[in-house]
Amino acid sequence: MTALQLHDLHVTTRPGGDLLVRGLDLRVGTNETVALLGRSGAGKSITIQSVLGLLPPTWDVRGGVVVGDAITDRADAEALRRTRLHDLAVVLQDPRAALNPVRTVGDFATEAAIARGVDPAVAAEQAARLFAEVGLPDPHGLLGRYPHELSGGMLQRVQIAAALAGDPAVVIADEPTASLDVLSQAEVIAAFDRARADRAFGLLFVTHDLDLAVAVADRIAVLDEGRIVETLPAAGLGTAARHPATRALLAASRATAQRTSPTTPRLRHAEPVLVCEHVSRSYAGHRALDDVSLSIGAGTTLALVGGSGSGKSTLARIVAGLDRADTGAIDRPSGLRGRPTAVQMVFQDPRLSLDPRLTAQRAVERALGAAGVPRAARSAEAKGLLGLVGIDEATAARRPAGLSGGQCQRVSIARALAFDPSLLVLDEATSALDPEVRGQILALLESLRDRLGLALLLITHDLGVVARLADEVVVLHRGRVVESGTAADVIERPRAPYTQLLLDALPHRGWRPAELAARRRILEAGTADVVDGRGPQGPAGELQRA
Repeated sequence: MTALQLHDLHVTTRPGGDLLVRGLDLRVGTNETVALLGRSGAGKSITIQSVLGLLPPTWDVRGGVVVGDAITDRADAEALRRTRLHDLAVVLQDPRAALNPVRTVGDFATEAAIARGVDPAVAAEQAARLFAEVGLPDPHGLLGRYPHELSGGMLQRVQIAAALAGDPAVVIADEPTASLDVLSQAEVIAAFDRARADRAFGLLFVTHDLDLAVAVADRIAVLDEGRIVETLPAAGLGTAARHPATRALLAASRATAQRTSPTTPRLRHAEPVLVCEHVSRSYAGHRALDDVSLSIGAGTTLALVGGSGSGKSTLARIVAGLDRADTGAIDRPSGLRGRPTAVQMVFQDPRLSLDPRLTAQRAVERALGAAGVPRAARSAEAKGLLGLVGIDEATAARRPAGLSGGQCQRVSIARALAFDPSLLVLDEATSALDPEVRGQILALLESLRDRLGLALLLITHDLGVVARLADEVVVLHRGRVVESGTAADVIERPRAPYTQLLLDALPHRGWRPAELAARRRILEAGTADVVDGRGPQGPAGELQRA
């Protein structure tokens, strides 16, 4: 049976306007997962919004959209509402943006059922059952909790539970794990797997992560310039791909983990620019960092790796001067003392980190002004910095809304360079980008590091990025360093069970996310860690048996 059918779909911004989707054909069967792949700008979001009926009313949409047995017609508002209420569900990329922060997760999970006429008490009991089904702990207790009390992975599973409440024919998952670490990602995919085992629905899984698509999908549809250019069985993607767009995605994904410069000479001769000694930090009785020590050498990259809640962002804020440690010391030996701007941060979401009112040129000029550059010199210096990161004058005249995600991130890097930093802190700076753009940003960071002698503190959950860019790796778990060493040693010869779990959680064909989630629960319940490479500290045998 067919759960979703798109036939000859065309979308333009207005009659006679820009053609964004052109003759798109796509089928998702019941009990089938189809991954929709494509680089930024390929038309993935427009396609999803076409199915959901969320495109602006002035846009011209032509072609057929069939959900279950119903032909959707956005001109018929009541029929579209019924389709959304009964046959169609969506899981969005950012669960914190999807949930109302002043309402409980129980309100969110029961809202659609109550709209269908279900008694609120019955809807709450159904929501609790669905919470348990997707692997959430204390399902009844969760009904009364607020979004800020849950992790990103838990909130994403709340979204999945809410999506399943109406037994939909189709679930659209729009980059549902893009902002999650690999362990939370495994738990979310395990929740989808459990749901598919008990229910009949088609899953359209939109992603830019090729490895994840291969691991979770039955078929992969590649979108390029608004049309499906190739549809392949997931198992045969690497060998059967024929279209240049598919091959470009494969090449970009493989290139992420390919190192292009040596590491040993840099590590051997690098003078420390930052040393953290026995740093600890607590919030409301919770120990976010516990006796963390590390150092970063000039012109080198240190990757800080760990799951959500491991303490990565807390340490990044302390290093950048946005927070203070309770105990321990932050030493800046190489000229960073007295220069508070010598450490600069580049954030995960480049659009949110830029002022939407300012052009790229003006954003960098303002940073130069804050750095003390005379007004007369700012325009020329801003052009130079933007040119350094690959932004030409025409692009520099645009505001963030007119830039791609990769261009916004380049502007953010140029703005950080305006302060002549010795250390860049990159907080998940490539996680929201597609493989091609991510590779371009990583190549840019490599070039800047080597040309300018910058030190990089790389906060990431993407071990492909670690393999590409890092010289050294520090693995955090529960605020403690459980393993550290060169990138090659940590990735190829992990000693800590937690590090091994992170590596096993990387998506691949034959991936078993439910087993990974079970191993994580055992690890969290015990103490099977390696601290600073000094050996096992707990029941690792039980972990291995899981």
